[in-house]
Amino acid sequence: MGHRAGSEGGGLNHHSRLGATAPRPEEQPENEDRSRSTSRPGVAPAHPYLVATRAMLRAEPTRARVGFARSEGATGNGPIRRTRHRIIRRLRPVIWSGSTRRGHAAVQEDLVQRTVHRGALVARLSATLSTIGLLAAGAGPLAVHAGLFRPLRGLEVFLLGLLFGWLGFLLGGLALFRTRGSKGIQRSRAWIGTCLGLLLVIVFWVASSPGRGLPRINDITTDPDDPPAFAAAAREPANQGRDLSYPASFAAEQRGSYPDVRPLLLPQPPEEAFVRAQRAAGQLGWKTTYSDPAAGVFEAQEVSPTFLFVDDIVVRVRPEGEGSRIDVRSKSRDGKGDQGVNAKRIRAFAQAVAEGK
Repeated sequence: MGHRAGSEGGGLNHHSRLGATAPRPEEQPENEDRSRSTSRPGVAPAHPYLVATRAMLRAEPTRARVGFARSEGATGNGPIRRTRHRIIRRLRPVIWSGSTRRGHAAVQEDLVQRTVHRGALVARLSATLSTIGLLAAGAGPLAVHAGLFRPLRGLEVFLLGLLFGWLGFLLGGLALFRTRGSKGIQRSRAWIGTCLGLLLVIVFWVASSPGRGLPRINDITTDPDDPPAFAAAAREPANQGRDLSYPASFAAEQRGSYPDVRPLLLPQPPEEAFVRAQRAAGQLGWKTTYSDPAAGVFEAQEVSPTFLFVDDIVVRVRPEGEGSRIDVRSKSRDGKGDQGVNAKRIRAFAQAVAEGK
């Protein structure tokens, strides 16, 4: 019996020694789980995040694991929420420390993938905006010529297309930076958006350069003190309700910006000067809408080739000493500024009259 008791006691001591030496499941080291996940052939290694999470959960009591599993629906500041926060705080240094090379490499790869993905989105947006801008910039004048838009509305669509081109150009440059070193459709889209946007930026620069630094006035005359008056143009349906008188505030701005716009003095009598002026107007492509040789006045129109803007022109011939004096007035129907078009038209008319016979 003593031998049996000793055997049983020895067995108990043997089991107790085994229990003392065998690691408990909660106390198994992290390296054992990592070695099991990476040692089996044909099985992908566990992600460092997962390994760290398993290790932390083994170190927590059963109640903490249950609380962590239920923390998705937990509210307030109870023990479950505190357990979740405690686990997260313990996981953070493991995840972001440089001791785990695979975790660091995974984070870097994830950041690269996100950057490339964002670059692809920016490249697609750039190509889309630049394409829409190019279509809008071309559709504005075409719609005006087709009679679908009025000239001012066509110009607004054109300017909207140029704005889209600016945005596409800026986003294209950003997309080229984000997709640097990569190849594929996103890189091609970045180049397409940048190039199309740059084309529209150049168009905007060329279109706006003539009026840069000029005052925003659209009525120019050779005699600001006594400008020729419109008679036939005032009866045009498009001019109904418009004030066609010359604004007195334009006089000072015109003299400062266009000092060379002056009356034309000819040695011929007014009758010959009138014929000469009409001949010069025909050479410039003006369309005469009213003519009164006895009063020495005729009116004309000129249409812009791109947006079909109509400008009204009136020419007045008066005697001046032994010769004659020719005054011209050119007014745009639309817009507040003319980008110097009216002054340029008067200069061309004066040159045509001086060179005519």
